[in-house]
Amino acid sequence: MKRSFSRSSSKVRPVFAIGFVALAVGFWQTTASAEPQTAWDQAHVTTIARDLAKAADKLYNAQIEAPQNMGEANMDEGFVGELDQLRSEAVRLSESLAKGKVEADTRENVERIKELNDDLNEEEERMEMEESITSQFSDIENLVGQLLPYYDLKNEE
Repeated sequence: MKRSFSRSSSKVRPVFAIGFVALAVGFWQTTASAEPQTAWDQAHVTTIARDLAKAADKLYNAQIEAPQNMGEANMDEGFVGELDQLRSEAVRLSESLAKGKVEADTRENVERIKELNDDLNEEEERMEMEESITSQFSDIENLVGQLLPYYDLKNEE
C-alpha cells in the first residue's frame, strides 16, 4: 500500500509560504519601527527626574490639600497609594541620578515609575477630575515619556 501525499502537501505549501511571508513582514515592520535607545546624558536625565519628582510631589500635595479637586480619585485608596508610590519612586530616582548613578543602577526605578504611571493614567481616564488635576497628570506623563528612551522603554499606546 503506497501512500501519496502530493495532493495534501501541495495545499499546505501555499499556506505555509503565505504564513512565512506574513511572519517575515511582521518581523521586519517591528524591527524597522523600533527606535534605538537614546544616548545616555546624565545631566539631562537628572533634570528630567528632578522635574518628575517635583511634578509628582505637586500632584500628591494637591490631593492632600484639596481632595475635592481629585473627584472620584479621592475616594479610591488604591489610587492615592499609587500616587504616593509614584512620588516616592520619582524622588528616589532623582536623588540616585544626582549622586551619579547611571542607567543600569536606576533602571528598576524607571520601570516601576512607568508601571505606576500607566496604572494611574488608566484610572485617571475613567475618573472625573478637575482640569487642573488632569493637566498635572499630563505633565507627569510627558516627563515619564522623556525618560523612557534613555532606558530603552516605550510608553503604552
